[in-house]
Amino acid sequence: MKAHTRFVSVATVILALMVVISLTGCGGPKTYTDTKYKFSLEYPSSISIDSGNLTTSTEAVHLTSNDYDARVNVFDAGSESLLGLEEFEKTSITSDTDKTNIKDQATTMGGQPAMQISYNSGDSDTDQVLFTIKDGKEYELDVSGSTDSPKASNPFEKMKASFKFL
Repeated sequence: MKAHTRFVSVATVILALMVVISLTGCGGPKTYTDTKYKFSLEYPSSISIDSGNLTTSTEAVHLTSNDYDARVNVFDAGSESLLGLEEFEKTSITSDTDKTNIKDQATTMGGQPAMQISYNSGDSDTDQVLFTIKDGKEYELDVSGSTDSPKASNPFEKMKASFKFL
């Protein structure tokens, strides 16, 4: 009888913890939805949205954590939208001489053809950038962190996989 009572008590505590976690969003990813630029993406609960710290008029969202800084920028691509993604990459990202160890690859972003670029800038920063052009706008997901930042906590791949156009 005592074993049954102990089991019920443990099960009740576990159930209560599960309810708290589901209500607070602790542990699982959160979703950011931007109705102006019509996209959404998931981000880890360890990252917070810093909506008061948008650095440019093109920045749709700024997400921060102790180890990483992430931004989604949306630019008016204008005549650059007529360029292919590879040409656009050459004129915008890889032409910057401050960047070293540049690696690029074709991929997708929200179901659209996209380019992914990783590079080092300065002495201690690593950046990963994913961008595509859709409906005359360039969408750019940029995640940066120190080279000392733990790779396991890098949110880039999960954010990339969850990015959707609405």
